[in-house]
Amino acid sequence: ALSTALFNNGLSCGQCYLITCDTSKSNMRKPGTSITVSATNFCPPNWDLPSDNGGWCNPPRHHFDMSQPAWENIGIYRAGIIPVFYQQVKCWRQGGVRFTINGFNYFELVLVANIAGSGSIKSMSVKGTNTAWIPMSRNWGENWQ
Repeated sequence: ALSTALFNNGLSCGQCYLITCDTSKSNMRKPGTSITVSATNFCPPNWDLPSDNGGWCNPPRHHFDMSQPAWENIGIYRAGIIPVFYQQVKCWRQGGVRFTINGFNYFELVLVANIAGSGSIKSMSVKGTNTAWIPMSRNWGENWQ
């Protein structure tokens, strides 16, 4: 999950990041290791806590909230929060783009996943059997309506 500063109102969903621990600021890491993760969710801010003491996803912090299995590739579990270096990298996927269609009657919601390349979608359109291309709008993240 990405903090507010990285999430960019959902535009960063699907992007991939190479993450490495900052060895100059913490000894609770596994030296020489890094991991590539795909942004799949939003880490909401906690306005009751300051950004330097528990409000890790508060703006303007750049924070990755990782699953434990992913985290343990680069850090020692009991460390909790540690400084990292990161950069957006190309996403490598297999099996093609995947669509999950939800909705009912006149409302269709399409979730797009398994996006290779930059991992970002700028726009989407849908075409029916008897229609022209109809532009879709971003609902949230990689959900389009």
